[in-house]
Amino acid sequence: MAKKGMLTRKQYKSIKKMDHNDMETWVESIYQSGYNDGRKSVPGIDLEEVKKVILNIKGIGEKKATAIIESLDINMAKKVESTQKEC
Repeated sequence: MAKKGMLTRKQYKSIKKMDHNDMETWVESIYQSGYNDGRKSVPGIDLEEVKKVILNIKGIGEKKATAIIESLDINMAKKVESTQKEC
């Protein structure tokens, strides 16, 4: 029975024949594949749910909660953008 994620003999021989650039490209593709799988497996954050929780905190009203949510949204968009540039 084959184990998931294991190299086949054909893949192993192909890897052995790779030069530096081929190996680098192959490793990057494996990394990107794992990264994408990881991103898909993590649920996103629901900003409306966060806003409901923030509104339950004493001293935080609708305006302040909205400002916090907008700030979170902008910050998260920047992080997603910078992460996409890195990949």
